[in-house]
Amino acid sequence: LYRFIDPDQFGLLGMVVPLLLLSRIFATLGLNVATVQRQHLSDSQASSLFWFTQAISLVVALATACGGLFLAWLYQTPVLRSLCAVLAGTLVIAAAGTQHQALLERKLRLGRLAVARILGQAAGGGTAIAMALAGYGVWSLVAQQYVEYAVLGLIAWAMEPWRPSRPGSGQPVGELLRFGGYYSLSSLVFYVAQNADKVLIAACLGSTAAGRAALGMYTQAYNLMMKPVYVVSSPVTGIMLPSLSRVAGEASRYAELVGKFYRMVGIALLPAGVGLFVVAVDFMLVLGGEAWHDAGRMLMAMAPTVLVQGLLGITGTVFASAGRTGHLL
Repeated sequence: LYRFIDPDQFGLLGMVVPLLLLSRIFATLGLNVATVQRQHLSDSQASSLFWFTQAISLVVALATACGGLFLAWLYQTPVLRSLCAVLAGTLVIAAAGTQHQALLERKLRLGRLAVARILGQAAGGGTAIAMALAGYGVWSLVAQQYVEYAVLGLIAWAMEPWRPSRPGSGQPVGELLRFGGYYSLSSLVFYVAQNADKVLIAACLGSTAAGRAALGMYTQAYNLMMKPVYVVSSPVTGIMLPSLSRVAGEASRYAELVGKFYRMVGIALLPAGVGLFVVAVDFMLVLGGEAWHDAGRMLMAMAPTVLVQGLLGITGTVFASAGRTGHLL
């Protein structure tokens, strides 16, 4: 994709991604985390959470589409209007499979969930490559997200036999909504910390093709720096949340497990950060060619933060497993 899509096209996506990530925080309100953390969850409560998630995702998708008007004005880039409007639909597609994925995680069926995610990413990536070869530019990256979320959701529905009951027939879920609300607000704080730089760069440089290319390189260097973090922390948090939640009342056992999880992440990510620092420039040249040379230098500068990002990334799961999302916030 780096070789068939110009950096400035990635820059267009980079202008929209902060808004999209913000929308994804509120599209689920942390209810997937509440589903996994809850000691006892009835089918009725699961149904209530499912329909609430669908409703809020529709509202957030509409707000995201409208947000494209603001971004187009802010960055003086009219195409952002249609880009935001189309990407808003991915929020609804993703929300449709969120509850089933959370139930698989709750039951520690992580092998099935990993297969579903790999197949979704493979389908999305294949679609994007085919469209990039046909010259669709940034729209290839949009199609990638639609296909990935759709395939992931369909497979999760096939793997998890639970089905929601009709809307309005579930039990009250006020406590779960409070838990999810605090978790979402905490995620918002992390979001601001991790995306303020991209918003500022886009505001300063996004009005020119050269500026968009710089933004594209910066955002992709950041994404590549985060790849080893996600590769390690995603499966680890998938295990942490349900396992720690079940022993939250046993202080010594809980503390022992938390320590082991932190050590596991540290042992995996310290060499990953060092290795990425060493090969960063060559890595970008292999992936994208000479046009991406500057991104390699950016990646080298970011590589030392890999370990910190990983340890920070699992901290929220520790608080959530103990039911202390208010303290996390």
